[in-house]
Amino acid sequence: ATTNLRIKIMNKKWILNSFLMAACLSPLAAQAKITWSFADTYCTDPASCGTNWNPQRTYEASSVTAPDTAPTADLTASSWYMNTSDGSGSNNTLTKGVVHDSGSSSGLIAARDDSYYWTQSPRHAIGNVNGDLESVLFDFGTGNVVALQELTIGWPTSGEGDLAILAYTAASGAPNLVGNTYADLVAPGGGWEIVTKINNAPDNDPNYFNGTGTVESRYWMVAAANTQLAAVDPANPGGWDFGDDAFKIKSVAGSGGGGGTPPGSVPEPGALLLLGMGLPLLRLAAKKKLAA
Repeated sequence: ATTNLRIKIMNKKWILNSFLMAACLSPLAAQAKITWSFADTYCTDPASCGTNWNPQRTYEASSVTAPDTAPTADLTASSWYMNTSDGSGSNNTLTKGVVHDSGSSSGLIAARDDSYYWTQSPRHAIGNVNGDLESVLFDFGTGNVVALQELTIGWPTSGEGDLAILAYTAASGAPNLVGNTYADLVAPGGGWEIVTKINNAPDNDPNYFNGTGTVESRYWMVAAANTQLAAVDPANPGGWDFGDDAFKIKSVAGSGGGGGTPPGSVPEPGALLLLGMGLPLLRLAAKKKLAA
């Protein structure tokens, strides 16, 4: 009876150790780096590509590093803005605008609408000039979560490019932007968190953030600097100011994009294979030890 008890206890230890071994050896680090470039070349919907302004545009991944067979998600970009100085009061909460890409070299731009774009300067960018507090929402589609980690600005070559990068981290549901302010989004219960703030983002060089990839989401936002986001941690970087920022987004990059792993899901096939291989060997070693 004592021997049987010892075997049962050791069996539990073998199973635990096998799970730990499988977890350590499972290829978790084999995440592909996926880049989405905002140029017509990668725009997937002909109706929203080309020279037209549209409420949203969808882009396929422009490049994928090893493993190059990893599935990727399309990215849908939409424009949002609010204007707290608008005398009519009609735009003092987030309102959907229009997006456009300015070619292969500069990147994604946003505006209230295509007519307003031509009458105000600089309306060829995402910014906080003339009272409009602009942002772009990225949606990677149903069932997909992405850990964004790089953002590259294609313009300006000089001047201000202060911005914040946000992720929607609520447990469930889709974000509701209409009728809310940026302050509402990052308030408790708003569902959004500021992942990083960048001061004077350089052009054509990646801005790195979310280094370990711990923040994952279907929805991400890049917003021009504004006082509502400045009041929220992480702390305002030196020089982050308002009213003179305008930039175009050349590309974003990260990992994931092939579907998230929901809570309670089964272990990966690789982990199960390692577990199956390890248990017989551990049992054999334990039997020899008991026999001795």
